[in-house]
Amino acid sequence: MGSRLAPRYGGEERRVAERESSLNICQIAGSLHDWGGIERYVVYLSQALRERGHSCDIAAPTTSPLAEREEIRPVSVHRKFDHRAFARYLRIFREGGYDVIHSHFSPDFLLAGYAAKLALPNAKRVMTRHVALPWSARKAKSYSTLWPTIIPVSNAVRDVLEKSGVARDAMTVAKAGLPPLLPSHSRAETRRAMGLTDDQFAVGIFGRLAKEKGTDVLLKAAPLVEGIVVAVYGDGPEAEALVKLSSSLRLGGKVLFQGRVADVADQMASVDVVVIPSRWEEAFPYAALEAFSLGVPVIGARVGGIPETVVPQETGLLFEKEDHLGLASALTWLRDDNELRAKMGSNARKRFEEEFTLTAMGKRIEAVYLG
Repeated sequence: MGSRLAPRYGGEERRVAERESSLNICQIAGSLHDWGGIERYVVYLSQALRERGHSCDIAAPTTSPLAEREEIRPVSVHRKFDHRAFARYLRIFREGGYDVIHSHFSPDFLLAGYAAKLALPNAKRVMTRHVALPWSARKAKSYSTLWPTIIPVSNAVRDVLEKSGVARDAMTVAKAGLPPLLPSHSRAETRRAMGLTDDQFAVGIFGRLAKEKGTDVLLKAAPLVEGIVVAVYGDGPEAEALVKLSSSLRLGGKVLFQGRVADVADQMASVDVVVIPSRWEEAFPYAALEAFSLGVPVIGARVGGIPETVVPQETGLLFEKEDHLGLASALTWLRDDNELRAKMGSNARKRFEEEFTLTAMGKRIEAVYLG
């Protein structure tokens, strides 16, 4: 078994011996080669579980950003039927003797599933489904057999899986959590560095610049909102097209393309509103939780799991997917109502502290493991 690691986001490590119900867990991440939402989920969950007294290993590629943040059990999956990775999983599972094996992404669903069933038939096999995309009937049957316990990250994901043929009683929705963002500079300092004054209405969008993320919807709304400044953080395949769109809309200084930022705490804390205008079925966007941790309200598209996070007129506002006019109306409303915006920010922070901390996440997942 891999060595125990101290949590990196607060709290003191509790030894497994302190809890009668302590578990030996392996998080499966052999097919995760990037640093995105699923990878962050795996790291945050592992830290939360260790804080609750459980042992938690991560099986992942040595080249993955996960290996820069955690001690890992090396394994790398590049295709659905990777015989070398299958053999490696068998060895990891047999050496680890885990109580719980928890998978997060295809093709690990097949490889790790078969290896876990063969190596540790009595271990609890758990899968988290991180995207709100349907499965074929064949996949639904196969994955449900290999992973008898499925955790959808939102009700939206659960509903999609149920329509695909997964039994509702095989699923338990357990929403994610994360450590609160901690800015290293004041709001005023960050704004000055961006060329903004304290009283300008600034909104931010954070994430990959891809068509499904709907950044273009926000840019189309911007000309309709007087006094707005849009800060775009991220990179991706649509970057050049978005710059051209901004130019064609004659947005000029209304849009600041800031590129990819490793730590968004300062930038997110400096804006008045975070916008999530996705056109695809976002399962459960971390950007909303990050904004909430900073007390920043969110305007989001009414798709996927976004409405499960953003409560209209309490923690933010919703608009219909791809409706730039509706988004412009929501932005104008919050631009003009400082008191409402402040109240939403306060409510967002309170909701984060009650529901979306690492402690809350750990409790939810632990309950699934022990159920």
